[in-house]
Amino acid sequence: MKNKLCILAMMASLLLAACSFPGSNTPSSSMVLTAAASTVSAQLTEAALLVPTATFTPEPTATQPATETPVVTQTIAATSASSGGSGGSGVNPACDAMAFVSDVTVPDGTDFAPGATFTKTWRIRNSGTCSWTTSYAVVFSSGAAMNGPASQALTATIAPNSTLDVSVNLTAPSTAGSHTGYWMLRNAAGQTFGSFYVVIDVTGAGSAGGGETFIASQVGQVNASGTPGGAPHAGADAQGGIQAFALFDLSAIPAGSKIDQVRVDFSKYDTIANPFVMGCLRAIPGSYFPLDGSEYDASASGQDIEWCSSGALSTVSASDSVKARVQAAVDSPSKILEYRLAFSGAPSGNALVRMLNNGFKLIITYTKP
Repeated sequence: MKNKLCILAMMASLLLAACSFPGSNTPSSSMVLTAAASTVSAQLTEAALLVPTATFTPEPTATQPATETPVVTQTIAATSASSGGSGGSGVNPACDAMAFVSDVTVPDGTDFAPGATFTKTWRIRNSGTCSWTTSYAVVFSSGAAMNGPASQALTATIAPNSTLDVSVNLTAPSTAGSHTGYWMLRNAAGQTFGSFYVVIDVTGAGSAGGGETFIASQVGQVNASGTPGGAPHAGADAQGGIQAFALFDLSAIPAGSKIDQVRVDFSKYDTIANPFVMGCLRAIPGSYFPLDGSEYDASASGQDIEWCSSGALSTVSASDSVKARVQAAVDSPSKILEYRLAFSGAPSGNALVRMLNNGFKLIITYTKP
C-alpha cells in the first residue's frame, strides 16, 4: 500500500512538471496569425534592404514639338512691287505685259564720271492685250535711283504689239564701281508689271573735268540758191529752203581725255510760223566751213540728233551719237566739230527756226587722262 502511494505521488509530480514546461505550450489561433504576419513583415523589410532604393524621377510632361520657323526664299517676280509702292499681284498678265526690245542709249557697262548726267532710253513693246494709256507710268523699282524720277507718266497711248521708247534723266553716283537701277511700268490701277534696268560703271581713274559748255564759235546759213549768210536760220522762205551751220572748237579739252557725256542745248531760239510742218530739224555732221554756198544739200540724212517739235528743241538732252562725235573730234588733230542743221522734209512756205546768240551749245563732261 505504501508502495502504491509512492508510485501515485511520483506520477502526480511528473504531470505537474509537464504542465509548467514552457516549450510545450500550444499557441492559440490568434497567436499563430500574429506570428505569421510578423514573419511576412520581417521578410519584406529584409527584401527592401537588399534591393537598392530607387530614386523617383518624375515622368516629363509631354510637350508639343517646337514649330520650326521656315526659311522663306523670296522670289522676285517681274511684277514685284517697287519699294514703298503698290504690288503687282493683282495684274492680269494677259492684259498688262511688257517685252524688252533694246537699249537705245547707254548700253550696259557704259562708263561715266562721278556726278555725270545722262539720259537712259529703253525700247519696250506692249506684249499684252490692253493699251497703255497716259494713266500708265514708268516707276523706279529698286537699286540705284541715280536721281531719277520716282514716277513718270507716259505721254501717249501705246496699243498692243506697239513699241515705246522710254527715257529717264539720271545722274551717275559719286562712288566708283558698277551701279544698277531697276524700273517698271505701273498701270492705271497702281499695279506694277514688267522690268527693265540700267547698268553703268562710275570710273574713279583720272580727274573729273567738264560739265563745260562749248558754244558754237562760228555759225552761218546757206539757202537753196547757194547764197551764204551770217544769220543761222533753218527752214524756208519765199526763195526756198535755208540750212544753218555751226562749228565747235574743242581744243580746250586735253588730248587723251575720255568723253563721259554730251548734252545738247538748243534752247535759245525762236520760230517764224511752224517750221516743224517740214519734218524734224536734224544736226548732220560734216566739214563745212568756211561757207561758200556749196554746202546746201537737199539730203537731210546721217544725223546725229534731231528735234521734231518745239518742245523737243527746248529740252536739253544727252546724246550718245554726239558724244561719239565729240570723242572723235577731241582725238583728231583739228579738234573741230561741225554740224549742218536741216529739216527732213521739203521746204514749205515761210517758216524758220532762228538760232539766237549763243543758241547752240554742247555741255561736255569728260575725264582727263
